[in-house]
Amino acid sequence: MHVTKIFCTLVLEQGELRMRVEQLNYIYEIISAGSLRSAAERLHTTQQNLSAYVANLEKEIGIKIFERSPEGMKLTKDGEKLLPLFNELSDTYERILNAGIKQGVVSMKKGKLRFACNFTIARFITSDVMVKFYEMFPNVDLTLIEVYTDDLNEIVASENDIDIVLFPIDQSRLSALSSPDDYTVRTVAKDSLVLVCGKDSPLANRKKVSVSSLVDHPYVAFFTAAPEDTWTYQKVFAEHNVHPNRITQCNIESLYLKMISTGSFSISTRLTARHTDFFKPYQIVSIPFREDESFYYAIAARHNDKECAMYFANLVEKTLQRFLD
Repeated sequence: MHVTKIFCTLVLEQGELRMRVEQLNYIYEIISAGSLRSAAERLHTTQQNLSAYVANLEKEIGIKIFERSPEGMKLTKDGEKLLPLFNELSDTYERILNAGIKQGVVSMKKGKLRFACNFTIARFITSDVMVKFYEMFPNVDLTLIEVYTDDLNEIVASENDIDIVLFPIDQSRLSALSSPDDYTVRTVAKDSLVLVCGKDSPLANRKKVSVSSLVDHPYVAFFTAAPEDTWTYQKVFAEHNVHPNRITQCNIESLYLKMISTGSFSISTRLTARHTDFFKPYQIVSIPFREDESFYYAIAARHNDKECAMYFANLVEKTLQRFLD
């Protein structure tokens, strides 16, 4: 089932009914996850909060949306009838934004927006996001901050006044994630780490590769920080107590790609591997791991009234999902 998620603060009033469009995310996550527990983990909230929201919404509109059972949550027949209306509300909001762009309604809005993310995101999605963002907010100054850690609290502490942080996180860490004050966290897309190597590498013909088999193969890392301090190294190698015998650190993109194509391997994401314009000229292939190396992208949004921040976060989410679908 395909649904479009919108994160905004538009309020719809019809009689006594009031619904924030951003709260449709809760409905969509429950439908997608199939249970309150899984949906709560993705939204970085508690099952109690999510259950209370659903109960209040059902009471407000006088319609039972979900059926609860030991197997999870599913839409009732009435809930299935409401889903197209929820989607229509999301589509209406997008049409309002598009109309605003065409008519120049929001072109005079001014302000500043600070966005922090890692290299992968900066390299592959921010250009698409920025083009659309500046169509809507041409007078907003956008600052892009590149980070090398997946520790949200460390990112926020190291930079002042970050409005939005996009960071990777394992599902196992979601429930224990401690959000900084004034930030709300939600997961927006699922990805996985993959091995990348040249087509002539001895690893290239494997359907899957185990982490332990990589010890004697040369590893090249594309970071300015120490490879051992990066989240990819921690997730793939440190968690499995495996350490490559030979590590090369490189922050020159063309040299990094050349080293992979001529015998070294590296760790990348499915997001990057699907961007064929990046790897294709160097005849680099990607191979999944035997171990589960999946993770989520999460957005931490600062609590403020910046319309541009909410719009930017929504663009990031939709762009990520488009790359990964």
